[in-house]
Amino acid sequence: MPVGYSLPGNLVLTKYLKIPQTPLKKRGKIVAFEARQNIPYPIGEVAWDDFLIDEDDLDFETVIAASKTELVESLSLYGKQAKMDPDLIEPAFVGLINAFRFNEPQAVGCSLLLSIGAKSTDIILFNGAKFYSRNVSLGGNTLTQEIRGALDLPFEDAEKIKRSAVADEPLPAGERIAFKQA
Repeated sequence: MPVGYSLPGNLVLTKYLKIPQTPLKKRGKIVAFEARQNIPYPIGEVAWDDFLIDEDDLDFETVIAASKTELVESLSLYGKQAKMDPDLIEPAFVGLINAFRFNEPQAVGCSLLLSIGAKSTDIILFNGAKFYSRNVSLGGNTLTQEIRGALDLPFEDAEKIKRSAVADEPLPAGERIAFKQA
């Protein structure tokens, strides 16, 4: 059975690039050159890959995703030790896009996807095959810390208050989100 892991956005560096159209044989070398130019770490210290987003006669658009090699290797080692050796490790936003494509095949137009984690939030604009994602350093723990500081409470109590403000049932598609007043 295939096993895949996703890395949260705060552990992945993403760079979107628009590159002049080139023959397919040369693309790999050009993208590798761009990766070396755009990843702020020595290329030997990161695991990276690219994904073609769109192309036309003039240029092609790709996203480069990179993470520290030691992080990817340790995740892979933990997986092997748990007898769940990963076939794939990718940024979490890619998994969210794939889940959306699978669950909402009839969706047309632009969609906004959010993945709110403990430390950060992935924001994805998705329109057919095209997408753009951004990770922001604002997650659930940030909100809990703010509640904790404002009310001078232990973290666990602030977390309970935050969770009590979340709707118990998912909203139907297309409805807007409203937060309860504390």
